[in-house]
Amino acid sequence: MSESACAASQPAPPRAAATVVVLRDGIDGVQVLLMGRHSGSPFMPGMTVFPGGKVDAQDCVSDEGEEQQARRGAIRELREETALNLKDDAALPCFAHWLTPEAEARRFDTLFFAARAPLGQDPVGDAKETTTVQWWSLDRALAANGSEILLPPPTLHTLERLVAIGGDVAHLLSRLDSEGRGPCIMPHVVYSGATGPGAKPRCIAMPWDPLAPNAELFVAQHGPALAAMTAVAVALPAGPAKDRFMLTAQGFIREF
Repeated sequence: MSESACAASQPAPPRAAATVVVLRDGIDGVQVLLMGRHSGSPFMPGMTVFPGGKVDAQDCVSDEGEEQQARRGAIRELREETALNLKDDAALPCFAHWLTPEAEARRFDTLFFAARAPLGQDPVGDAKETTTVQWWSLDRALAANGSEILLPPPTLHTLERLVAIGGDVAHLLSRLDSEGRGPCIMPHVVYSGATGPGAKPRCIAMPWDPLAPNAELFVAQHGPALAAMTAVAVALPAGPAKDRFMLTAQGFIREF
């Protein structure tokens, strides 16, 4: 049976959201702040993610663009979820734009920001949506995926991108700022065989993967921007390239 994709006839409209990747220099290299989501959460239950959430009305000012509103939302969500307070003028480069697949019932249009951890502050979880809030070295977080923690594709891809760049926090923030936000990345849910209600997905493919619809067009339109994104440039030749994550009992595992 051929592989095909299942997309709702009318995909749920996405909500504006923001996430912030908080970094600090540690004795084992750069460390990143990750949160474990509660198993009862309606979105990504049990997953380990970066702090973030929906952009609320309080974050929106009429004469500002979506990036500035998302930036304000990212700072607020970080404060609410971890008790970390970033200054309004903190360096906060917007380095990625992710959109939840159309097959999902809950969808978010999320801008990703990066920030240096504020000095003299320790993260504290909100004990509501999260079960853990802790620092991980980049390599350890990737190695722990599927055993100690479960990382969704946007988190996995971001950590791989940070590892590919390398260096300390100052270097990472500078590179992310120069590489920029890039195109909107909407992963594609791929099914094996029949699709429809109750169908189980086989994998999640990035939009430049051959299993994603219009992968060649996506690469043709966004090739230069993708080439500027380190983790993508490592694997991306002139055309579509395999970049997908298998869905297993242990979570999302990269398929090589």
